[in-house]
This record gives sequence, C-alpha cells and structure tokens, in this order.
Amino acid sequence: MPQLLASAQKSIQKIKNKISHSIKNLGSQSRYIVHFYLDSAEATGITNILAMGGTVLYTVTIVYLWHIKGSSSSTSTYLLVGRLYKALSENLFYGILANQIITGKLTDVLLRPINVTKYYFLATMGKRIFRNFVELIGFCVAILLCLRFTEVNFIWQNIWLLILFIPISYWINHFSGVLIGSLAFFVYNKADYPGLESFYANLRTICSGLLIPLNLLPFSGFFTSLPFAFTLHHPTEIYLGNYSPLQTFYTFGAGIIWCVVLFYVSNFVFKKGLKRNEAVGL
Repeated sequence: MPQLLASAQKSIQKIKNKISHSIKNLGSQSRYIVHFYLDSAEATGITNILAMGGTVLYTVTIVYLWHIKGSSSSTSTYLLVGRLYKALSENLFYGILANQIITGKLTDVLLRPINVTKYYFLATMGKRIFRNFVELIGFCVAILLCLRFTEVNFIWQNIWLLILFIPISYWINHFSGVLIGSLAFFVYNKADYPGLESFYANLRTICSGLLIPLNLLPFSGFFTSLPFAFTLHHPTEIYLGNYSPLQTFYTFGAGIIWCVVLFYVSNFVFKKGLKRNEAVGL
C-alpha cells in the first residue's frame, strides 16, 4: 500500500509539472504571468483524507434518515447526485481570499505585474482540482454504501446536461467567494471573520439544497431563485428530468445572468475594500 501511494504521488507530480510548465509558457507570451498550480499534496494529505471519511459518513447518515422517513428513490437520488455534483463544482475561494486579506499577503499579489482577478481564478482552480477529485471519490463510495438500503436512479441521458452546468455553478461559487472574502476588508476585528465565514457556509448549505430539496421547503420559490440554488438544486432537478426543455433553457440562462451579476457586484465590493487597504496606500 505505501508503494502504491508513493507511485500515485509520483504520477500526480509529473502531471502537475507538465501542466504548470505548459501554462507558464503560455503566460510568458501574454501581458500577465498567470500562476496555475495543482495542489496535490493538500488533496492527498491526511487531513483531507480524514475529511473525506467524514463526508462519506455524513452523506450516508443524511440519506439513511430520509430513507427511514419513507422518502422516495427520487429524493435519495437528489441528495446523492447533488453531493456528487457539488464535489465537481466546489470552489471555497472565500476562505482563501479572506486569509490573504487578513494576513496581508494580498499586498504581495497586488504589487506584481499581473491581473489579480485572473491570477486568483486560475490559482484557485488549480488548488481545487485534486481536492475535488478526492471528494468525488468519497461521494462515489457513499453512493455504493447507500445502494444497500435505497435505490438511486441513474439517468445517463441527462448526464451531459449536468456536465454543461458545471462551469456555471463553479463561477457562481467563485464570484460569491470573491464577494464574501472581500468582506474581510470591512471587518474591524479580524477575529470576527471566521463567524461570518461559518454563517455563509451554513447559509449556502441550506439554500443550495444540500440538506433538504428546495422544493420541499416553505417559500420554495424564493429559495430556488437565489444563486445558491444554481450550485446544486437546479442542476440536480435537470438531471432527474423534472424540468421541461424550455425550463431547462431558462435555468441555464438564469444561471448565466447570476454569474454576470455576481461578477460585477463582487468586483465592486473588492475594489471598495482595496481603498481601505492602507498597506498599499489606497
């Protein structure tokens, strides 16, 4: 087992070096040097492996509780496929940006001759790739365990729609992360930011449909119109075939609109926050 793990880590390192080299060559030809990295060490570290085990246990428990309450296979599929989809489109950029602001490391990035928005977008993508892959494996294990006591509907013809929606969910997660992370500029006591971060994480969990399908909540129309719904609920409903072709088209369009809105709002808040950053004299 140790030899297998060592061999896998060497293979990951080779892939990481090849991609980083290709991106670096591409960036050297442009105006900005964009750093894209694959954080395989973090993804395969003991902390993340233990977190994956906790994710499996948590997911199986949630699905089992719904099962003993007499929920249908459609609900079980919603909960499991939704979590699988979440692993593919997750970002968690708000924690990275807030840490950069609080520790003052953002100043180093601002002083470089690079496009800060592009830098953080690509760097975060590289940081999440392997971690999302490891979490994806955890959710696959959870599905296999859940198949022992419930049914899961595999609707293969709708998977391509689910895949097409991934960039929309990823961008919504990223721009929401820029917005929430930028609030660290406005927190007078930096020790208070983790509370804000925890509130946002819990809000996102509920409003995305991760715990309860949004159509089962009171005021479901309100919850399904929020951007969080486009990171799990709507893609999963499309996968289950609960939307007509016209509704699916409108859902894609609404998701793109939220991406544009969040892009401008998050950039506005980020720039306002920079003016409060005395470290760079703004």
